[in-house]
Amino acid sequence: MIFKTIRFLTLPLALLAVCSTHPFMASQFFTSHPYSFGTRYERSSLTTVDVWVTHGSTTHARDAQRNKVNVLGTYGTHKMHQLGKNLVHEDLSDISIDILSALWHVVPTDDAYAQLAFTGECEHTGGALQLALNLSDAWFVGADFPFYKLAINNPKYTDITPTDAKNAEWLQFLANFDTILQEVGLTKTATSHSGMGDVVLYGGWTCSIDELDNLDFMDVTFRTGITCGNADAKDENKVFSIAPGHNKHKGFFVSADLVVGTSDWVSFGFHAHELFLFKRDVNIRLQSALGQNGFIKLAQAEVTRTPGNSYEFGGHGRFEYNCASLFLGYTYAHKGADSLISTDQTLYPSDVINSDTMLQGWSMHTLHIGAELDLANQNNKAHPRMSISYNRVLRARNAFLNHTVGGSAGIALTWDL
Repeated sequence: MIFKTIRFLTLPLALLAVCSTHPFMASQFFTSHPYSFGTRYERSSLTTVDVWVTHGSTTHARDAQRNKVNVLGTYGTHKMHQLGKNLVHEDLSDISIDILSALWHVVPTDDAYAQLAFTGECEHTGGALQLALNLSDAWFVGADFPFYKLAINNPKYTDITPTDAKNAEWLQFLANFDTILQEVGLTKTATSHSGMGDVVLYGGWTCSIDELDNLDFMDVTFRTGITCGNADAKDENKVFSIAPGHNKHKGFFVSADLVVGTSDWVSFGFHAHELFLFKRDVNIRLQSALGQNGFIKLAQAEVTRTPGNSYEFGGHGRFEYNCASLFLGYTYAHKGADSLISTDQTLYPSDVINSDTMLQGWSMHTLHIGAELDLANQNNKAHPRMSISYNRVLRARNAFLNHTVGGSAGIALTWDL
């Protein structure tokens, strides 16, 4: 019992977050952080309150071939040639319809005909307030309240159409580009918004084992819960708007964590998590022709969207001395491709709308480096702690290279001391 009390007061209890608190479904703002490492301590009535925040900005991303590109080039260049093909939109003027029709009827002499390369900057601040309560030694419940502020700054484009391929149809489209977007209610300006991410509610079971011959201890924790889908959806009328949560999709997750102490000052942790999101009917902008590509889509229709499942796993090592510790961690995160089914298969067949490269899955490898100060005291009921970290994306596919710095602060309350 004495050993358990001492270890309780020295272990980093800040590392109890559910990894599904990552509030962002889209790879652009997925924030992999170290605050999900670790297990829940086995102690009745233990109450914890934590806040973590990360911040980062970048102009770089990796595309589907893992080439380094600008953040607005993650899905390739923006192909305008067939932007108006198979388009049914009563808001377009006759002049705009004629311009779009003339453009897609052109037989290109160059593969880069009618293509635009957009550039910009991504800036993101995200975090969460996390609350958890042990109902008994083994069972606990918790809730996470994510928050965010994100922006796409200074979006602009360059015409990469070769000079000898710039015909009258293309030049006429460029001269009326903004007007065409305005007629369908689209804007391609900078975007910025903030608010609450998808709230997470969960329950779990934990177990601590001390009677081991070759190890100092071994802790195991299992969690399951729901993500509420309450965050704002993507604004379909803003070209560079990105959903700050799971785009209104609700879902559930399961996770498992294992921490092994090899000595009084060294421990290693392992962590796995999978998130399942439910499909939902949405009204979104989509591609109307196979030759389109990029953020800009003029067509809008009702579809059923089925998100790809996502999972992550990783590990960390922690080195402790008195109340201070250093940690080194790694996370691999992956999300499968989304799929769409239109309510009007004749107008928007599945093979066309699902050719959108923005529906592809993504993956990310992240390194975490940090330090923590745990001011636990066995004579007090309140045990404050704080940490700082640097999170670097090592390798990615279809994702922004958004390296972040962050920190956390929290307190553990042991009512039964």
